[in-house]
Amino acid sequence: MIVNQRRNFLKALTATPLLSGISFNSQASTGLEQKKVVVVGGGFAGATAARYLRRWSDCEVHLIEPNTAYHSCILSNLVLTGDRSLDSITFDYSNLESKYGVHLIEDSVSRVDSSNQMLYLASDSEQSNPINYDKLILAPGVEFIYPDWSIDFDTIPHAWKAGPQIDLLKQQIDNLQNGDTLAIRVPSGAYRCPPGPYERTCAIADYLNRQGLTVSIKLIDPNSTLNGTNVVANVFSNTFGENNLYPNVEYIAGDDVADINADKMVTLASGENFTAQAINYIPDQQAPDIVRSTLYPDSDQAWAGVNPLTYASTSDEVSNAANIHIIGDSQATAQPKAGHIANAEAKICADAIIREFLGMAPYPNPMTNSACFTPINHSEAAWISAVYRYDGSEIVTEKVGNSPGANAKNYHMMFDWANNLFNDSFG
Repeated sequence: MIVNQRRNFLKALTATPLLSGISFNSQASTGLEQKKVVVVGGGFAGATAARYLRRWSDCEVHLIEPNTAYHSCILSNLVLTGDRSLDSITFDYSNLESKYGVHLIEDSVSRVDSSNQMLYLASDSEQSNPINYDKLILAPGVEFIYPDWSIDFDTIPHAWKAGPQIDLLKQQIDNLQNGDTLAIRVPSGAYRCPPGPYERTCAIADYLNRQGLTVSIKLIDPNSTLNGTNVVANVFSNTFGENNLYPNVEYIAGDDVADINADKMVTLASGENFTAQAINYIPDQQAPDIVRSTLYPDSDQAWAGVNPLTYASTSDEVSNAANIHIIGDSQATAQPKAGHIANAEAKICADAIIREFLGMAPYPNPMTNSACFTPINHSEAAWISAVYRYDGSEIVTEKVGNSPGANAKNYHMMFDWANNLFNDSFG
């Protein structure tokens, strides 16, 4: 009975939302062969949108992504500790091409002309070969906001996008010696999670302990509490500081990094300064330039406003904005910026686009859910989940919960959850 409950829980976490009574099957014949959707960005949001557009319809779908493979942010903190390899969380787009007929374009977008519903690729130096679209889905993730310091930020990796940055941070962690200091900076404002900064701190602290190393970890958080979220605080209670699980972690709340110099001297806004042998500076984040310059050329808006029923842009600064949809990290609803919720948003967006092509109204009561498993050490994890619903005007939080604590069962369930999500997005 417990096994069945566990399976049902995991299936529900990544289940396709029941958006309609329409029977959309794999490569369904919907008479939409002449409709063209272009998806920009091949992460959880973009890959899922492309996949489900083709599963549920026969419209033409192009996925524009400059990289040949996607490195998952989910589970990426475990690559830092050697508990997972980077290859194990790397996914290509071969299934989207071979199984679903998605057209992959290995490139990036330099400019979108919303008035004429066309875009230009970065490789098109003459800007002479535009790509037309009926619908455009922007899912480019996040862009980092770097402070104006003299430090070369390539030497202090954020590792907030898996891949070479993860490898570099792992190398720096592995070079730490007894008595060294590691500084981790939590971003302020909205940011992509996972990977999570508190989770990362736990994973690294546990890893260093297993190596028999005594390293001081300074976790610098501009927020006055653990992300200002009671659920997060509950999960990480009794974790950092003296007489807690990781006494070598100094949690510095309500302060921020004011400067880092070439000698890795870290200066805090409060005036404190110290030298760190390794620094994981995670910058503040915003929607990438392709989103902001396309939809908000006349204003300074960090994230893109959307219609929660369809994820169509609500910008009034450009024409035909309603034919541009934003999903994943770049959107500005109350939902978190995370792979699980991006997967759910993509399905709602795909359904809404197909409905519009068919002359139907969008589904009036979409709901999404999100889960995040958080390793506390190399064998135990906790989880946080939330359900969101559209209340007629905006997306609101319906329910939030978390596991009472961390345990081995949650740790194993974490990989089942992640694998279900990987398969549903890229499989």
